[in-house]
Amino acid sequence: MLSFKAEALLKLHKADEALELLMVARESQMKKSSKVRKYDACLVVIEMQSYIYLGRFEDAVAAAEYLVQVDSRPESFMWLRKARALTDARKTGNELYKAQKYFEACNAYEQGLQYAPMNSVLLCNQAACRCKLGQWEMAIQDCDAALKSRPEYTKALLRRARANAKLQYWEESLGDYEALNQKMPDDLSISHSLLEVQMKIKHPRHEGDTLQLGGHVTNVNSYTLFLKLIQCAGFALLQFFMKSDDRCKQLSPLVNDLSRRYPSWSFLKVDVEENPDWAKIESIKIVPIFIIYKDGHKLREISKPDQRVLEHALQFHSALVA
Repeated sequence: MLSFKAEALLKLHKADEALELLMVARESQMKKSSKVRKYDACLVVIEMQSYIYLGRFEDAVAAAEYLVQVDSRPESFMWLRKARALTDARKTGNELYKAQKYFEACNAYEQGLQYAPMNSVLLCNQAACRCKLGQWEMAIQDCDAALKSRPEYTKALLRRARANAKLQYWEESLGDYEALNQKMPDDLSISHSLLEVQMKIKHPRHEGDTLQLGGHVTNVNSYTLFLKLIQCAGFALLQFFMKSDDRCKQLSPLVNDLSRRYPSWSFLKVDVEENPDWAKIESIKIVPIFIIYKDGHKLREISKPDQRVLEHALQFHSALVA
């Protein structure tokens, strides 16, 4: 009865609950009898399947090694080979990924998927390689398969959200980010990405659209407005500052002067004391910090610059489109 219940939990994508039940059952049975019984083997198989589902391949190997001790049938050795193959595939793939050999890493994960075609962890890792290779559609397909196998797998959901955004599938990306935001409401990076996608949908850019803000420095207190401005303004220089900071006070006249000398740029500033959540989203630890954007994309971050460094940065990026 316990094995049926554990198997049912696994089919309902509740592998953690299945493992808890199996651990209790296994401990209870070990206390009652030291004899080897086929019922033990049945429990171990479900335990191993649960580990594989969760991507705990090393634990799956340990369970499979125990399985061949209590049940020496060929099927037990087949499970052991499978668990070892999955472990080796992920280890090799991860090492290649860290070495930035994304194509080879993708092939390594594919080797593991031959043993478990719907394993969510290997599919998600393969999707990461696809993203690095610019194969966004294939990354989405891998994430779709991973989520079909494991609907609550947030890593695959996040990876798909980013891939959809790269392909400008805004509605699909929005759905993924909204789901992620419900699951992880305190994750500021997800909230940030959700706002960006919402702005893309509400204010789509068309060729030739511009928003002229040059000639002065604009104080921005709305994060939503900020996203709209940097997406429409071409080049933008954003300054995080504190009114009480001496260095910020010293740079203020320079920034005002630069806004007049570079009228094609948008100059924005944010007071971190008035907008602490915003500063947290952008991981602002010190001020002043300047961030250069082009069409909504962050190009460069400059911490505590002097006049020469800041002006050179504007000259450099302006020259790229001259």
